[in-house]
Amino acid sequence: MSIFFLAAALLLDQPVPNSNPLEPAASGMLQCHQPDTVKRTCRSLAAYRKQADGSFDNTATVMLSPSPLLVMETATSVRVVSGAVCGSIRKQDIEVAVISVGGNKLSEDLAVPIRAQIAVAMSGLIDRSICTTYVSDGATLTAKVMIGGVASPAMDQKLIWVAPTDGYKVAA
Repeated sequence: MSIFFLAAALLLDQPVPNSNPLEPAASGMLQCHQPDTVKRTCRSLAAYRKQADGSFDNTATVMLSPSPLLVMETATSVRVVSGAVCGSIRKQDIEVAVISVGGNKLSEDLAVPIRAQIAVAMSGLIDRSICTTYVSDGATLTAKVMIGGVASPAMDQKLIWVAPTDGYKVAA
């Protein structure tokens, strides 16, 4: 990559193609989306584990409701493509998601109808290509989302990388 291209990307506040935005995950760091650094809470936490084929297993723990605290944990596969993290949510990912209320995992018979509601609510995202780039914004990053190649600014979020030992959790 030329120094001109790198400088232009930095000046335009764009991600650098072919960079690995998941590099902090190699040392066990987690992405904390919508962080509250005082309470040490995140709207969601994402962990990434690199696979032999170059893809990453992404375990995402996402708050669906703050009260009562309703949390969904999913596992999906993602790839880094030209500096973006890309993957898709499949219906089967939702069908096996772990659902917790107030920190307690729901039994399968209670989780099934909640998963069905989540699948309906997320139907516009299922099996669509979702790519995220990360743009520096001072001490945080902004995750910029594209769905099917179209920017989706309503889904952009602030995030920070945190260590598992930092005590961050998914909560309001």
